[in-house]
Amino acid sequence: MVIRDSPLHGRGAFLTAAVKKGTYLGEYTGDLIGPEEADRRDDAMGADTVYLFDMDNTANGSHLMIDARTKGNKTRYINEDSNGTANCFFHVKVALGEYRCGVYAARDIAANEELLVSYGAKFSASRNKARKIVYIINRNIYILAKNLS
Repeated sequence: MVIRDSPLHGRGAFLTAAVKKGTYLGEYTGDLIGPEEADRRDDAMGADTVYLFDMDNTANGSHLMIDARTKGNKTRYINEDSNGTANCFFHVKVALGEYRCGVYAARDIAANEELLVSYGAKFSASRNKARKIVYIINRNIYILAKNLS
């Protein structure tokens, strides 16, 4: 996986080699935080630089998020699929008692193809006024939008 200019949005994540459907592409990493800390970071650093993966549907009912802004890896550059061509998806698993977020190929992906995931209708409708928060419920991806106006 490499990061380079994206024709869709700023920077994007691209594969350097072809992969088959179901292939593990990496882990979405960062600080594991709660919603209060996410709001504090928005206030301190500006909401336009926040990349949050919201794991609200955890087994114990806790509301946890992965903030990939400073400790994230290349997976934070996976852009939104706006044309119905998503080629990867996120999946939350528990490993040794910790929540982990894997990225997997949703279909065969060619070398040099940009990685795209569907953020959902809420994100698409509010993309110019919201910070993006990936929200996972039973392997489906949704976006919560925080109005910035």
